Amino acid sequence: MSRIKVIVLLHCFLALAPVCMRFVPPHVRALPVIWAFASINLSQLMLLAIYVAMFAGNFRPRLLVATAGVFYIGICQVIGERGMDVGTWVAPPASPYVRYLGMDAGTLIILTGLLAVARGSMGFIRRMQVSPLKPADARSQFSLLTLLLVISLAALVLGLVESSRQAAGEKENAAAMIVQYVLFAIVFGTNLLATLPSTLGVGRVSGKLAIVFAVSAILGLSLGVSFGHDKIGWWLLPGSSLMTLIPTAIIASTLLLLRPLGFRLTRVAADATPIEA
Repeated sequence: MSRIKVIVLLHCFLALAPVCMRFVPPHVRALPVIWAFASINLSQLMLLAIYVAMFAGNFRPRLLVATAGVFYIGICQVIGERGMDVGTWVAPPASPYVRYLGMDAGTLIILTGLLAVARGSMGFIRRMQVSPLKPADARSQFSLLTLLLVISLAALVLGLVESSRQAAGEKENAAAMIVQYVLFAIVFGTNLLATLPSTLGVGRVSGKLAIVFAVSAILGLSLGVSFGHDKIGWWLLPGSSLMTLIPTAIIASTLLLLRPLGFRLTRVAADATPIEA
């Protein structure tokens, strides 16, 4: 069995993670465990967005695979929710499935659109026979533009966190939901954009991944603060980082499994010949 098929089967198995929620005790201290299980499905939606937006080749087969993946993930999420509500289930199964399907499809569309926009500067993921750049040419470089982008992103995240906390204290929570969803998209979109070049780019991986995981932990804390987890208990804030760290770990591990097969994120193939994936 090829490595790609093994990866697909592994993710089909991981998608069943919400089923394990039925074994989690219904207590506030168990919230980090619930977040950990829920974030596994989120990481798979992020991987589907990468597959649709970043891989070179015919678009239609990738879109069909992503659509099937969204339907499958939604089924797994409904099974997990029913397991947590044993004895109190009233709503018909179709009701939560449509809700999950809408949220998953919306998340996939937003992340795919973000990656499609970034593809102009980052390039496609191609399967190469030879690395497109020599290791000596693959040194990390930071420009003034990079510094400005990082500072702007940090300011945007902090502003959204503060806006979310202020809106949550009002009677009308629609504004808080909108701000939190925008923050959610920025946080996980940033994780994707940072993880892709760190795993499938040229050069050493370890140093880049260390930075990616540090940034992911900080972004997870920002989500926890925006949701008001610190008001419930300070110990929930470290658990908030699981919402970003686990998807980052799953995405990075999956892409690193593809790296030995010759998959690279590249804009040009000057010294390499792409082969079919």
